[in-house]
Amino acid sequence: MSSYSKKDLFKLLLGPLLFLLLALAPPLPMVEEAASMVKAPSPKAPQIALGGMFWVASWWVTEAVPLGLTGILAAVLFSFLGYVTWSKALTSFTNPIIWIFIGGFVLAAAFRKWGVDRRAALAIARLYKGGNPALTAFFVACLPAFFLSVTGSITASASVVFPIALSLLSMVRASDRYSEATMLALGEAATAGAMLLLISTPPNLIAKQVIESSVPGFKLTFIDWFIVGTPQASG
Repeated sequence: MSSYSKKDLFKLLLGPLLFLLLALAPPLPMVEEAASMVKAPSPKAPQIALGGMFWVASWWVTEAVPLGLTGILAAVLFSFLGYVTWSKALTSFTNPIIWIFIGGFVLAAAFRKWGVDRRAALAIARLYKGGNPALTAFFVACLPAFFLSVTGSITASASVVFPIALSLLSMVRASDRYSEATMLALGEAATAGAMLLLISTPPNLIAKQVIESSVPGFKLTFIDWFIVGTPQASG
């Protein structure tokens, strides 16, 4: 136990315990009704699925096991329980959206590898030469984060711009309120940029798939998303 602390053991067991708690609990009336509506294999199937989600979320947040193992946990768990076949469980891993994710991650990694993202952020930050504090924060923190998150992840974009914004705040000896506002604006700008294009962030592609599966015959194109996403990102 010296190399595996009680804290690590707790993180490892928390997910399975949450799963068992929901799986062994009596089915709630609303759960049975939902199961009958979707013709689930068991009256407790939605409840067990919720327990599986808690298990995956617990291991994902605490990193009790390698994230790759957590990623296939649901497929292994529900195929073992007989709710889905192993081959069908793995079909989602070959979904075209997954490959778009991978392409985006590779592109972002290439930018970071060769410093393209940092050079782009610095170039945008140099556009403003005035002395207005609000505009300075906008050009140094917000605008670079916004444009970088259009093609890269929100976290990576914010992490690239963060040291640049931090340097600005240290140089001007900014007040606490100005520093807090600048950092909050940086995070908001990175999130806003990710709403601009369909491929900007994985949740956009997931939303596309959900919408298309909910409305038979409807196809959400890149242009459709751009038209809807532009006002959201600009706001």
